[in-house]
Amino acid sequence: MKNTKTDNYFFENIANLKSLDNTIKRINENDDFLSALIFIGDDNNFTAEEINNALKQVRKPIVGGVFTGLLDKGVNYSQGILSLGLPYALDTKVIDLSDEVKIHAGVRDFYETTDCKDKSMVVFVDAFADNKITFIEQLYNHFGISVSYVGGGAGSLSFKRKPVVFNEHGIFENSAVLGMMDKNIQVGVSHGWTPISNPLKVTETDGNIVKSIDWEPALDVYQKLIKEHSGLIPNKENFFDVAKSYPFGISKIQSNFVVRDPISIHESGLLIVDEIPQGEFIYVLHGDKEKLLKGAADARDRGVSNRESAVFCIDCISRVLYLGDDFGEEIYTIDKTKNIFGIFSLGEIANFGTNLEIFNKTIVVTQF
Repeated sequence: MKNTKTDNYFFENIANLKSLDNTIKRINENDDFLSALIFIGDDNNFTAEEINNALKQVRKPIVGGVFTGLLDKGVNYSQGILSLGLPYALDTKVIDLSDEVKIHAGVRDFYETTDCKDKSMVVFVDAFADNKITFIEQLYNHFGISVSYVGGGAGSLSFKRKPVVFNEHGIFENSAVLGMMDKNIQVGVSHGWTPISNPLKVTETDGNIVKSIDWEPALDVYQKLIKEHSGLIPNKENFFDVAKSYPFGISKIQSNFVVRDPISIHESGLLIVDEIPQGEFIYVLHGDKEKLLKGAADARDRGVSNRESAVFCIDCISRVLYLGDDFGEEIYTIDKTKNIFGIFSLGEIANFGTNLEIFNKTIVVTQF
């Protein structure tokens, strides 16, 4: 068993319901906490009913989710409970992502009933939900640059759909939870991946499936470019091992890329964690350890204002798996004292310049 406790965050590497009950009790009884964030490791294997029963005890606003892993003092855990007590108010909202009408109505209602001046929003979304891109667009259309955003995708590496995001009212599937914080936070976001191809046009998509690139089967184009670069050919047997080194990048302003993560082969196409719009121009990216560490340093420099305070990190699980044994160097790059905690996500959400984006294989850093 491992416990870590600071003034406002607590990590317990125990996968039982009593630990969740104790976490909620600790938040309820601490008068310094007006709200809280709670994160549960996927390997706890709690059922939705068990989490809902525990959440009935909550007496303060909370938001959180079930994530592929938790980060405490530079060490990653697939189980346990991480909680962060907040000394300021948190207005929460659940958004049903099942159709565009519900998304628009939910975001509009939150906008009309929530003060957003000089505040920040935490955004946790079911990583396998429908209409995530529409949701992000609606969020930005309503709130724009009036708030800072930070968050990520909850879910399991099994890629099975289940309820994974929650607030004080319960846990939900195919949904997002929002928490408007009465504080303006600083957010750093970066990745370190660089292009190895010329621009490619996405010519046919079906939801999260890229079917054709430059009017050719997407898989054929992807295999050809990776073979030219490395000699490797991604197929159904080795796809994850090869593809984790070769994400796609959507070109943005100032030579930056929003990274998209291919996760499997679908017939002659590619299944992507998050959508790439048809007609978009993309690149195949590649990264080595040094470039990814430089990306982590850039995120730190943008998101950390007080080197004495704990750093909160949202790191893409596929990025962590890519770094493997070198993951500790990324943590050391962000904070040499390892005064760092956070979550491993399936997609990251943050401000990107003047835009709001959902990323893959990216690291987001902030301080609460």
